[in-house]
This record gives sequence, structure tokens and C-alpha cells, in this order.
Amino acid sequence: MDPAKNSSDQIVFPFLPNYHTLCMRNVKNRSGTDTGRVVAACIGSPDRLSYLLVGDTINLASRLQSLTRKLDAGIIISADTIARLPRHLVQKNLFRHSQTVQVKGRQMDVDIFVIA
Repeated sequence: MDPAKNSSDQIVFPFLPNYHTLCMRNVKNRSGTDTGRVVAACIGSPDRLSYLLVGDTINLASRLQSLTRKLDAGIIISADTIARLPRHLVQKNLFRHSQTVQVKGRQMDVDIFVIA
């Protein structure tokens, strides 16, 4: 079992079915989500540590987050993330294919989804 996948399942998946009920209408949280490998590191000295994530996955998630304002969407999810969701969440039509976009730094277009 992939520990990283398991931990994200426990954090994100229980939240998704109740997204509209739980989010306050006047609060604008915007998030871009992609799934893939990253390089993670703790850097600094014992007195002052910082946590760093880098990689294509992080870059795409950041680009998707930037698109949320333009598309007036709270959360944009990549097709890679949708493909890893449990089948029962996908079958509930919680997500709607929004469009295919060209993202800076990527040669291929990216399919994006929003929470329906």
C-alpha cells in the first residue's frame, strides 16, 4: 500500500462529498490539485526548519490554483487526480469536466475538473 496515497485518501476524500455543505458561500478558498511524485525535503538548521516540495506535480497544482479565479471555481482538479479517486466518488458525479487548458511550462494540454 502506498502510504502517501493512503494519507491523502483519509484527508481529502471524506471532505469531497460534503464540499458545498461545508464551505461558507462568502469565503473564497481556491485550490489546485494534481497527483504525482514530488521531491520533499526538510531544509535549514535545527533551530529553524522549513519544508520544501518541488516537482512537476507541485508546479501544475500551482498553475491550476491560478486558474480558479479566471474560471470562478473553488477547486480545480487534474485528470491525474480524478483517475486516482475511488470509483464511488467519481460515479456520484461530484466532478464536472470543465475544459482542456494549456498550462505554462507544459507541452501537452491538461484536462481539468471542478467540483460540480
